[in-house]
Amino acid sequence: MQKLLAIQINSRADAEAFIMRLCEMGLCYHFEDDPVECLTGPYTNGKTRVSAEEATAIGERVQRCYDAWRASGADMRDDCPISFAIECLGHIDGPDAEPQDTLPSQQ
Repeated sequence: MQKLLAIQINSRADAEAFIMRLCEMGLCYHFEDDPVECLTGPYTNGKTRVSAEEATAIGERVQRCYDAWRASGADMRDDCPISFAIECLGHIDGPDAEPQDTLPSQQ
């Protein structure tokens, strides 16, 4: 968690790195919802729980992601942090994915 919260968000590339890491850790949520409710409450996957303070800190960084996205000149109707997170989740086996018998490099 400390590594996640240590990510500085000063550009869109930084925002993308933060969101990707959030997804990899199983902590992605719909960014328009309350991170404390989503990440500490009954919607959590049960494997990775965070404190209310950590969830608040994540929410603050997500807002910085939006600021960085806007500063990059992105058309927020078609290109936003939520759509990037959805794309990331499509490339990541989530916490509820079926266990694999082999590593991807062995398949």
